[in-house]
Amino acid sequence: MKTMLKLNTPNFTNPPINEVVFGVTFKNSLIKTVDFGLFYQKIKSHFPLYSDQPPVLLKPPAAQVQFLLPRVWFENEDKTRLVQLQQDKFFFNWRQLNPPTATYPNFEKLFSEFELHFKTLQAWWSDNFNVMLELKSLELSYINHIDSKSDWSGPNDNHKVFSVLDNSRLGAEFTQTDTFLNSVFYRTDIDSDIVVSLKHGQRVPDGLAVAVYDITVREKARAKDDIRDWFTRAHNAIVDVFTASTTEDAQKKWGKSK
Repeated sequence: MKTMLKLNTPNFTNPPINEVVFGVTFKNSLIKTVDFGLFYQKIKSHFPLYSDQPPVLLKPPAAQVQFLLPRVWFENEDKTRLVQLQQDKFFFNWRQLNPPTATYPNFEKLFSEFELHFKTLQAWWSDNFNVMLELKSLELSYINHIDSKSDWSGPNDNHKVFSVLDNSRLGAEFTQTDTFLNSVFYRTDIDSDIVVSLKHGQRVPDGLAVAVYDITVREKARAKDDIRDWFTRAHNAIVDVFTASTTEDAQKKWGKSK
């Protein structure tokens, strides 16, 4: 069995992570409506709950597209794990629901879960369509909810949590509106885009104000890619950006250690 790349990044014992999303986009979009039910039969022992959702679109559909198939959610019993399938995408989510029902496991554990369910998809795809699943892109997102536990109650507290990004260490440029980062793109050693967004939000159901800090790494898939190595490098890049853009005081509250 191939081992994970070493995670040469800081550790946090109590990070403000609310959700983690592993995602792949397909080149060969062969899924029809009936296929959602066929795939459900393969995963329903782990994900018995299901519902229809609007598809995720990174750009508007072409004019000739008459209709779009839904994105289907398959959730486990406590809803902390979620598989999402649509015509051209597969996602695996870990979620800390509100009120929290789970603590962030760690990257290695979540990647192993994603890998297990992705291999199920690959095997089902090969059996169902008689072709191999071809990947178009890979992505990893970490969504953080930063609240009063981190001394953040609103924009006036930004300076307590967010610092000026250390461009010299990351070798990247960023834009800033007021004191919030917006749609920031970086290049890393894995030749991937890192999209950073920071905005206000309210936590459901208690309405508590939170800073929603979302860091996503996205890259076009290449034939030589080992997804295990790619997702590890993507995780390392996300931790680097997170550490470089937050204050030492906030990191102490999140239990930073090396």
